[in-house]
This record gives sequence, structure tokens and C-alpha cells, in this order.
Amino acid sequence: MKKIISYFLVSALSLSTMPATVTAIETNNQPANITSEKSQTTSYIITYKDIDTSAIDKQAEEKRAEYIYKLYEQELTQQEFERLSTEYYNNVRLELLEKEYSEKSTKILKEFGINGDLAMCSKYTPTIICPLTVEQKKLVEESDLIESVTIYTPIEIEPSTEKITYSTKEEFINAITGGKDAAEIFGEDIKIAAELNCKKNDSLFDYFIIYGLKSDRDIENAIDRIYENNRDLKIMVSPVENRSGTLFSISCEKINTSNSIGGFAFVDDEYPAWISKQSIESFSQTYNFNPLKYIINLGDTNGDYKIDSTDASDILELYAKLSTSPDLMVTDNQLKHYDVNADGRVDSSDASKILEYYAFLSTGGDCALKEFINK
Repeated sequence: MKKIISYFLVSALSLSTMPATVTAIETNNQPANITSEKSQTTSYIITYKDIDTSAIDKQAEEKRAEYIYKLYEQELTQQEFERLSTEYYNNVRLELLEKEYSEKSTKILKEFGINGDLAMCSKYTPTIICPLTVEQKKLVEESDLIESVTIYTPIEIEPSTEKITYSTKEEFINAITGGKDAAEIFGEDIKIAAELNCKKNDSLFDYFIIYGLKSDRDIENAIDRIYENNRDLKIMVSPVENRSGTLFSISCEKINTSNSIGGFAFVDDEYPAWISKQSIESFSQTYNFNPLKYIINLGDTNGDYKIDSTDASDILELYAKLSTSPDLMVTDNQLKHYDVNADGRVDSSDASKILEYYAFLSTGGDCALKEFINK
């Protein structure tokens, strides 16, 4: 991910100038080296120790609780209520994050005597791009406040006369992957898909979907591989911790489209949790597509992206066959979907868990099966 950030951090929306004194450094057609009267400086990407967001999360939740009381006074549907409360929480949390990172960046600049007028500081990540003298670089590298210091080299993208157009999902995927399939880029089990013409506010978005990931830790590597495979792309990841449903933006001068391009990375059996956990209904309304088919895996025995009594029946049927046919073996694919409690067997306890979860969903419950089991 550092490769992507080092190339494209300057153009990211997550970067802004610091209040009052800090303005963006000029990068277009400018060399990274800046010569002063006293010494020569070079621009660097400074990554400082990240902030602790636990207090921010708590404060945002408290503010959401206060806001919820106001929502109760309005005649809202459950969907509207959930959407408004989630949006409010997300906005409050981002505001608090921006304030905290701004204060931390200001402290770093002051600590090392860095000229704020030449520094660019991220709103939502522990990152500063700025010129440093040799003396300043040494101090920064020796400081316990700093995680890493890497040289910043702006790159120029040569204009291209070749334009790629698309009208189908397959053509869109090929434009992003360069015609390679998912296995060539990501390895086995990880899949790719597309959602086109998704309306968000007054704009249309085309989304490149990565799914089949096994944990949140796989997200960063998967997004890195998109860029490693197609370096014509500019990729910017949402400035929050990677979770299932992580949103990232994609741009490419070679792709000709009037729509905005983005992407999502989904982890098996985890509901979207970008900034905060989202219900499927809220996510679908916000991004104009249903993500269940990219999430549901465990317990979905018939591949309809739903977990209900039919899946429980399938499990009991297979269990009955296994009990009466000693030579019958469970396939790896069956085990992946049928072994709900992860004990290495398919039996009636798996069906019971499915029925419990189905009852939970039927009475308004809202979480993935894996999370329900682990509660």
C-alpha cells in the first residue's frame, strides 16, 4: 500500500492543507529537491505513530445516541432511521478524526521546525509530505514519534492517445485488470465482479468488486495487487482502517468514461464495516447495489445468497446420507458451506445454528452468521 500512497498521496482527497499556516506543496512539473540559502532539502513522506481512535469512537457513539433521541420524534421508517443515524455517526467520526490528525500533524511540524507553508498533511491518516533538510531528516528518523521516513518523488504520467471504453461488466473488468482473470492477479479463491451505473447522490459510479477474502488483513494486499498488475491506474484507499466493504477510488487516463470509478473489497461472512458497521439495507441504499452475493458464504448451501430454513434442510439431508452411507465423504466445498460451527463435521448442530440465525433475522436481527455464532 505504501507504493500506492507514495505515488498518489498528493492528489488524494484525504489530503488537505493544515489550518492557517500550512498550504499544499506544488508538485506539478516541480522537482522534489528544493534549494535554500542554508542547505539543500528533499521532500519526504513522513509516517508518524497513529492516533488512538478508541476515544473518538466512544465520543461519536455518544453523539449518535443523543441524535437518535431526536430521530424518535420524527415519523421515520426503520430504513430511514438506520440510514440517518449511521450517516450522522460517520460524519461525526470523520470530523473528530480530522481534528485529531490536524492537531497531531501540527505538533510534528513544530517539534522538528518544519516549514508549515511547504507541508501537506493528511486529514485521516498519519502522513505528512514535506521538504526536510539533512539535519531535520536525521532528527525525524531518530524520533520515537515517527514510524518511517521515505523519499517523495512526484511522477509524471505521460498523456496517452489510446482510450479504453466499456459498456458491459466484462469489458469494465478487463479495463481494470488488463484482461487477466482473478486467479492470475490474486491467486485461488479470490473472485472479482463489477457493478455498473450505481447512482449515488447525483452521480453514477462503476465499482470493481474483490470478494472471497478470508480476513480484513487480506484487503490491503488485494488492493496492492490491482495496482501491481496495472500501473496505469491511480488507486486511493479510503482513509480509515481496512474492513469488509472497504471502499477505494480508481482513476486512469486511458479509460474513457463519464462515470466515476471505485471499488470494494469484501471479506467472506462479514457485513460491510467501513467507518462503522452497516446493515445490508443501509449499504444497498447508499451505493445502489446489494452486497450479499459478495459476502454470504458460510451456511448458504444452495447458493441463493440467503440463509434460511432451506439451508438447514440441506444440512440435515446431507447429515442423514452421511449417517447411512459410511463410504460417503464430505467435499471441501460442502464443508465450507455446511460446517456452520466449524467443528469439522456436518451434523444436526449445524442445522440448529442455521435455524437459530434464521429466527434472529426474521425478528429484525442484522449481522452475518459468523458474527452471530461468535456472540
